[in-house]
Amino acid sequence: MPVYDKIRMAARDPNCRFAVFPDGGGRVYSPMNGPVFLRPGTASTGVRDIDDGLLALDDCVVEDGYFRPADKIDPVRCAVKSTIDLAGEFARHTIMTKMFLGAEGFPAEVPRHIVRGVWQGSSRSNRIFGCDMTVSGTSQTYQLGGSISLQKPEDFNLKNTTAIRVGGSYNVPLEDICGKWFVMAATMDAENKLLSLFFNGNRVYSLDLAKWMNGHVLFAWSDDDLSRYVKIGSDEMTVSAVNKPTGVRYAWGMLFDRVLDDAEIRYLSQC
Repeated sequence: MPVYDKIRMAARDPNCRFAVFPDGGGRVYSPMNGPVFLRPGTASTGVRDIDDGLLALDDCVVEDGYFRPADKIDPVRCAVKSTIDLAGEFARHTIMTKMFLGAEGFPAEVPRHIVRGVWQGSSRSNRIFGCDMTVSGTSQTYQLGGSISLQKPEDFNLKNTTAIRVGGSYNVPLEDICGKWFVMAATMDAENKLLSLFFNGNRVYSLDLAKWMNGHVLFAWSDDDLSRYVKIGSDEMTVSAVNKPTGVRYAWGMLFDRVLDDAEIRYLSQC
């Protein structure tokens, strides 16, 4: 089955919030289960493909079947911003993205930058839910990281910033990252109090949140306007003069309003 057909099928899942990829210059596929998916100028929420109205390219262009940074001098900054805000939702979600990371001179040089997958939040310190890759000092590894901010319903209703912020990471060898396409995913399961990370379809990390949650089951509210979007791509980086990356590319990104099981994540990681 062609890759995009698999994505289209996955987007028909009633709990798929969206699936975005560069087909046709940047397109969104979704079951359109809520008003956020209304096509501009219409009242239709039928199950069909959307070409406009939901996403905005942020320092990003579509080229050769993938999203890439618009500014080739800044080889990492590249984001596709959606109008979706997860704040206040019960935290049982899955985020996935397929991306490519390049580096000049690898393995002698280590690319020093953070690349994100799918996330919401304007910085790592106020991440509502996210998954990213960042180089781990001089240890010649990348860290696949996942992080969340959760609130109790009563705190969210008061629109205060009282929240728990937790995260975890898994070390991935550079040779499994640089110059290759890979898929990273994260699931947040508030019902079972579990945050899990996946690399190329394999579960590589799980964090038991039982001792932290204590009723914190909603994605946290933020008073930062920049945090009220879900994004696919990267918008922060650190690059040394010596270890300059050749850039990132994104093939697709997906957000589900449910926790996908291991078999489903493994299947989509083959796309």
